[in-house]
Amino acid sequence: MYEVMKNRFFRGLIIGCAAFLLAVILHFLGIFHHLEWKSWDMRLRLFSNPSQASKDIVLFFIDQDSLDIYEREQGLSWPWPREIYSYIIRYLEHGGARAIFIDLILSESSSWESSDDQVLSESMKKAGCVFLPFFLHHKEKGVAEPSLDSLKKIAVRAAGILYMISCYVIAHTFN
Repeated sequence: MYEVMKNRFFRGLIIGCAAFLLAVILHFLGIFHHLEWKSWDMRLRLFSNPSQASKDIVLFFIDQDSLDIYEREQGLSWPWPREIYSYIIRYLEHGGARAIFIDLILSESSSWESSDDQVLSESMKKAGCVFLPFFLHHKEKGVAEPSLDSLKKIAVRAAGILYMISCYVIAHTFN
């Protein structure tokens, strides 16, 4: 009896380890990404109720059509001058926006002119409710730390940073 239990235990352990190893390999090959996206779509269709969504939340998209129209009619190719975002911020602020999330990584200085970053920074500081995403990465050898001046370019209220981190992490956990 003991020998039978011992054999079952080891067979179960081997099968469990093999299944785990297979799942890890499939995960790193990206097989599950497509299944997760399809499953996420299905869960949203089954469990979301768009009629209960708040009318106070407005999404302002810059899509490919916007990029094409501005390039064709205004001669502005991507990336747009940051002054355009400052106009959008002011427009949303005058409309009563309590929080403005801009899902753009502004990792380099503006390619238009040096005052472009300053105009955006001042608009964000004046509004006081603008939140930007950021990305975290491992420090690579030979990469210099950013200077304090470069970090001060984008003005964000300190109280909003923790809120922004939690919202950004929550929002991107499900992507």
